[in-house]
Amino acid sequence: MKRNIKFLLLFSSALIILDQLTKYIFTNKIINLVIFSINYIENKGIIFGLFQEEGMKIILATFVLILLLILMTIQEKKYFYSFVFLLSGTLSNLIDRMLLGYVRDFIDFKIWPVFNLADSFIVVGVFLLIYLMIKEKGFKKIIKLNVFT
Repeated sequence: MKRNIKFLLLFSSALIILDQLTKYIFTNKIINLVIFSINYIENKGIIFGLFQEEGMKIILATFVLILLLILMTIQEKKYFYSFVFLLSGTLSNLIDRMLLGYVRDFIDFKIWPVFNLADSFIVVGVFLLIYLMIKEKGFKKIIKLNVFT
């Protein structure tokens, strides 16, 4: 248990530092590359820029989500890495939101809203969680359990 908590703290801290460092490096930068661009924006909302005027509600909801993720990380060992990615991305974006009042986004593929590494960590965590659940229970059981009950 102690080993998992140490690893959680170390790995999560590394992801948060990486995200915060890239946000710092690319603040106020616009760089056009071949596959994507660096296009710095300030997002006061959440996913896809929704709920721009709900700053305090977003912060409170994020704290609740973080507490749930910590509890789930400790209790559900089989989903540990999923929760570490989810927790790291959520915490890093919360740092921006609390210190700056917005989240710094900069990765722009032009066909998708601009995002940051923390957003990518969250997506990795979600897909890893889905993969592990399907692997464990099978796709039909997951659909039956979560959608039709």
